[in-house]
Amino acid sequence: MTNDTNNTQILRTAGETATLLKIKESTLRKYCIELENAGHKFYKSARGHRAYANDDITILQRFITTKNAPNMTLQRSAEAVVKAHTSENVRVDVTEDQSLQKRHNNDITELKKTVEKQNELLQALMKKMDQQQEYIDKRLGERNDAVTQSLREVQETKQLIAAAKQAEEESKQKRGFFARLFGK
Repeated sequence: MTNDTNNTQILRTAGETATLLKIKESTLRKYCIELENAGHKFYKSARGHRAYANDDITILQRFITTKNAPNMTLQRSAEAVVKAHTSENVRVDVTEDQSLQKRHNNDITELKKTVEKQNELLQALMKKMDQQQEYIDKRLGERNDAVTQSLREVQETKQLIAAAKQAEEESKQKRGFFARLFGK
């Protein structure tokens, strides 16, 4: 039988468990009732039959050892074993929680370092982009100035050419009749 909670566990029947513990099934039932009265919970099938995991077998072995001690009743043995088992589980859970928390803290620290590196990289990229934008703006300004200067020079040249043509025309008109006739 298996019980799928967090991981797969091997569950044994009452007969297998009694054989493993070297006791009778009726004795096993009696011990289980004492342990259940003390607060331990066994896996039970839909029909109410108990099944025993490795953890349950360990508890039963401790119970058998404890009950054989002088002046120990079944009830006191059951209470002692369940109490000890509960505190062990709490210690294991706390230890697991601490290691899990430590691992999470390490993960968080690594993530923080990664974010810091990415922020530094972003800052460097932004600085580089600002420098490139300044360079582009400067070059565009210089080009605009050069184009404007060229246009002014072209306009001035056109004006000079137009003025020269006009002066030539005026000089042709001012020449005398004979100068125009002979082409001088």
